[in-house]
Amino acid sequence: MIMPPQDSSQPLKERLSHSSPVVRRQAAQAVATAVGRQSGVTAAMLALVADRDEQTRHWACEALERVIAPGPEEIGDLIELLRETRDGEIEYWTATMLGRLGAVAGRSTGVLASVLLDSSCLAARERAAWALSQIGPAARSSLNALRQIGEDDPPRLRRLAAAAMEAMSLRAA
Repeated sequence: MIMPPQDSSQPLKERLSHSSPVVRRQAAQAVATAVGRQSGVTAAMLALVADRDEQTRHWACEALERVIAPGPEEIGDLIELLRETRDGEIEYWTATMLGRLGAVAGRSTGVLASVLLDSSCLAARERAAWALSQIGPAARSSLNALRQIGEDDPPRLRRLAAAAMEAMSLRAA
């Protein structure tokens, strides 16, 4: 199948949310194969994790893993995306992006605590616990949620929750 050429005159964010799956796939691939860290397109890339097209999903995950570097200015969009989605893959990757931001993402604590307790995706719950540990003392408001992870929860989730609580207290000292 011959792929139509990518219209690079259109802004990258628009191409990542384009109605054409081919345009979305090509834009995600361009980001994933770019040299250097990419920012400003985090929320648009996160939406592609749940795209109908398998190749687009692949390139979106590659980009998120390798080159996407969210900026503090994107925190509001990431929080909103995490509030609105019930897709475990999007929850996982959004929590990952917030965790990569560290303490600066402190205002995301409430929504990360919700994913930790309410997500149907275990990997997303684990990643939310990890993200809270990366945020550190700025995530102290999540301590009650972390304490709710108990003996009935999977061992890895319990370890990550304990590590998050420890990170909050160690960094505060």
